[in-house]
Amino acid sequence: MKQHFSRPFSILPRTIAILAILAQLARAQTGPTITQQPQSQTNLAGANVTLSVAVSGTGPCTYQWQFNGANLPNIITTVAGTSYLYPFQSPLYSHPAGDGGPATSASLSEPFGVAVDAFGNLFIADTNNRRIRKVDPNGIISTVAGDVTIGYFGDGGPATDASLSQPSGVTADASGNLFIADTQNFVIRKVDVNGIITTVAGNGAYGYSGDGGPATSASLSYPSGVAVDASGNLFIADRNNDVIREVLQREGILSFDISPASAGSYEVIVTSPYGSVTSSVAKVTVLFPPSIINQPTNVATAIGTTASFSVVATGPQPLSYAWYFDRTNLVDGATNSNLALANVSLNQAGGYTVVITNLNGSVTSAIATLSFEYPPIITVQPASQTNVAGATTILSVAVSPNFSGPYNYQWQLNGTTVPDDLITTVAGGGATSQATAARRRTRD
Repeated sequence: MKQHFSRPFSILPRTIAILAILAQLARAQTGPTITQQPQSQTNLAGANVTLSVAVSGTGPCTYQWQFNGANLPNIITTVAGTSYLYPFQSPLYSHPAGDGGPATSASLSEPFGVAVDAFGNLFIADTNNRRIRKVDPNGIISTVAGDVTIGYFGDGGPATDASLSQPSGVTADASGNLFIADTQNFVIRKVDVNGIITTVAGNGAYGYSGDGGPATSASLSYPSGVAVDASGNLFIADRNNDVIREVLQREGILSFDISPASAGSYEVIVTSPYGSVTSSVAKVTVLFPPSIINQPTNVATAIGTTASFSVVATGPQPLSYAWYFDRTNLVDGATNSNLALANVSLNQAGGYTVVITNLNGSVTSAIATLSFEYPPIITVQPASQTNVAGATTILSVAVSPNFSGPYNYQWQLNGTTVPDDLITTVAGGGATSQATAARRRTRD
């Protein structure tokens, strides 16, 4: 009997070596750590604020800046073109085939857009199949978004369970996120590295609006192309609006023009495929000069009384007040929001202003005028008269036209008020004929 001797192939050392390499790679892949925290700042209103953060760890990382605990939205603006709208067009219908096999054997229907990611995968906007297809480096095709049915739903779930409507553009960023121009849904969809789909631009309504606000509140009109730059900013070919829209992405640097509403607490959440970390809070304090809410108003009063002016202002404290007469003459002791002038005289008539100051600047109020009202002066007194009984007597008086009116006149007789609105008969003697009286009695 022949005996056969076979020498076993020595695979154990190789297996151990491979496992050791994989273990080293696993240990090398770490979550993000913030090595430089964003710094609190105090700036004047209108200035530009830049907050930055530096991280270490295995990338790529994403950055989510927050303001007072809330995520900051991405802002959409128009960067080229002017708006023009076209009528709505109905979608088409078709059926895909070939997933899981060679891409050269798959059926496509009016493919419209293509993109290649950093890993060598080819993505196809398979428009009339309402899908996004992927061809991997081995030439195998699969569906990564869309379920053939037409519609707009599925956000927050697997992209392969979502409905698209004539997707015509696709692109990928450096992190492997996929962006889809979902043309007849008037939105841009995003498929993250975990295969979850969301809407990142467009509100689903046909139109042209939203610049300067959150991208998901904007209206698009048949968006047909998308692109992402090295900073992660998203560009949209908003086809029927004849414009290019840009969605700025928040990353390790947050830059914005400051206003009083910008004051608050900022932090950033840094995320990578291996975890996430939240920065410490950076407080932005806004410095701005005072502003006047209620201006001082004109005052008209009598000589010898108290005239009062007031102003209501707001701004970072402390606020100081300085009242001026005729703009240049500082009123002694007038250092608060109210100015009271006691026992006023003619030489105090004129314009009053107040300058309100804090550490960041000052503001000057509008001019409020002090004027005087004077009691009437009789320039022509009523003259005494002697008349025959039954005659008409006229008494008159004249008042200076240089003093404040209007005037009321109250005549008196021997110290007793003479009633106003006296009634008199100006025609007829009051006598009635006997015939007229008889007719009245018969009628009554």
